[in-house]
Amino acid sequence: MIRSIKKPVGNFIQIYENNSFKDEYSMTSTSKSIWSSEKTYSLFNKDNEILKINYSWKKHSWIKYTEEISVDTFSNQIGSPELTVYSLYLMRLIQQQEAAASSGGTMVYG
Repeated sequence: MIRSIKKPVGNFIQIYENNSFKDEYSMTSTSKSIWSSEKTYSLFNKDNEILKINYSWKKHSWIKYTEEISVDTFSNQIGSPELTVYSLYLMRLIQQQEAAASSGGTMVYG
């Protein structure tokens, strides 16, 4: 079971196995600049950075843009595909929170 929790210091993923707490990961996001669509999402286990997601929009024509996402892992022991999927899900939640905050709207959780 996975829980995604927003705490005052950031967003977290808590992983449970057999109804007992196993591990917790936190994610932060940084932008290159105010005007750039490029962002970096970093996943930490305690103080160790274990995964980095590079995100940007690439322009292909005057009307067509696509997302470009790449994932870099830093720890050999925690290179599980499940953790990568959980991290991408958490990245989307952060993007939704940022979009809701910038639009002045409310966000529906569920």
